[in-house]
Amino acid sequence: MLHWPDASVSVLQGGWGTILTFAAIILAGKISDKIGPKKMQITVMWGICLYLLALSAGSGYWNNDLFSGTALVMWNLADPLLSVAVFPILMGLCLDKVEGSQFTAYLALVNLCDVSGSYLTGWALHVTSAPVLSVCCGLLLLIILVYMKTSGNYKVIPG
Repeated sequence: MLHWPDASVSVLQGGWGTILTFAAIILAGKISDKIGPKKMQITVMWGICLYLLALSAGSGYWNNDLFSGTALVMWNLADPLLSVAVFPILMGLCLDKVEGSQFTAYLALVNLCDVSGSYLTGWALHVTSAPVLSVCCGLLLLIILVYMKTSGNYKVIPG
């Protein structure tokens, strides 16, 4: 959609994105230690939801390099921040004596979901636009989070 050269994306993701992501991971780890992984996970999911909805609302600015570059770098924070929140929860679910292989299986499932999401997004972009996908994902996440909050299902999340 943006038709950026590979070098431009590499500078944003590899340079500034890496520095910002590293700092965010350290900060998120400290915050997660204070508030707990469950609250951190819920907070990160709300942040991703609001980010997707705001990004969709600002789709008219996607051709602005500063807006899009900032959005790309910020999106790269989603996975590491969610990992900081979810990994302690997954580790807590592991059974004694098989925790290594069980945790490895969890990581493999997370990676599979990441790859599957990219694959499905690629096909979906043949049918609809990126702003429509962004708003659909944001709304779906909003529905899930509101349902979990109103039905008391936050309690089922360990941590």
